[in-house]
Amino acid sequence: MKLKKLIGGLLLSSFLAAGLGVSISSQNNGATKVEAAGASGSLIVKFASNHNWFQSGAKICAYITDDANNYWTSLQTSSTSTLLYKFDYSVSFTPTKLIWVRMNPAATSGNWDQKWNQTGDLGWNEATYINNGWDNPGTSQWTVSAQVRSSLVPSFGTKTTLSKIGINGDGNPEVSGSVTLEKDEEFKMLAGDGVWSGYYGRPDALANAISGGSRTERSDQNPNIKCEIAGTYDFYFDTETKRLWISRQDIVDADGWATYFNSNVGCDASGKDLPSGWASCATEYGKLSADAKDYVYGAAADPNGDNLGKALATYDHAVAAHSSLTRFIVNRSSTPRSTAININPIAGALSNSGSIIAVVAISSVSIAAIGGYFLFKKKKND
Repeated sequence: MKLKKLIGGLLLSSFLAAGLGVSISSQNNGATKVEAAGASGSLIVKFASNHNWFQSGAKICAYITDDANNYWTSLQTSSTSTLLYKFDYSVSFTPTKLIWVRMNPAATSGNWDQKWNQTGDLGWNEATYINNGWDNPGTSQWTVSAQVRSSLVPSFGTKTTLSKIGINGDGNPEVSGSVTLEKDEEFKMLAGDGVWSGYYGRPDALANAISGGSRTERSDQNPNIKCEIAGTYDFYFDTETKRLWISRQDIVDADGWATYFNSNVGCDASGKDLPSGWASCATEYGKLSADAKDYVYGAAADPNGDNLGKALATYDHAVAAHSSLTRFIVNRSSTPRSTAININPIAGALSNSGSIIAVVAISSVSIAAIGGYFLFKKKKND
């Protein structure tokens, strides 16, 4: 009877939750807000190695327009040794063309009165190459943004586009963004110039998270890159080398903590000895982000695995062997990590999925033995 009531209560709670979900969802069906037309982003300009635009301390900037509205980017001054520059913009209209302008070094903002030289009217594109020369030098333009193509999109279509433009440590144009991947999802990069790439790099901490592709060179024969652990990753794509750098801060931080734990916990993997570095390991764990804590919390212990797997195996044995230890591994909700490890063999058996059957079997044998004892005693008295 109690079991029926429990099941009935759970079903009722589920129905109420479902109804609440419908009620909440129905409240979000308001009118969609229409934003004013506009654009923001970054432009890249690259100069030929023998360019002369920076002679005499000249400054450069971009003039952006749609023929009805216009915008001047900030000014930049640099030496002839730097060939690549990034200019940010934010406008309230949709740009259709741009002009790169060489300015008098006395200028503090873009304007035509202090212009020294300029390109011709150029189409709207993210990147421009300027050859040597003063007015109307030879130019070419290209798209920097790159597409992430996925096996989960029909015909290996576009999952998302990396459009945040920057300049990386190698001095090359780079586009970046966050990409959420599913387990076993395969993907490749399609650069703005139409080149496919499965060439990538990653931190060692992601060795079990990302596989496939090529980590040595870009080739038209590069296989697809594959996601082994679902989650949201940070992508940084070098548009010159066509190399993708994949990172995920929660995994990297979790691996860093695990490395610290393994080196400083001060006990063997079985947890037999009371750890001498428990407090410091707890302090370092407390510094992790909520995402990193969730990742550690949900990871599997493996004494023969990676840094994190080994750390969790030691942790689980230690807290099972020493009740005085603080269970400091918690998730973002401060829920302590549970462990299946228990040094008490009976309690350990109870933690297994077959524990109920085992208890019932043991109880049955015990009851049978007790019953047999009283039956034997009764016969003896008779």
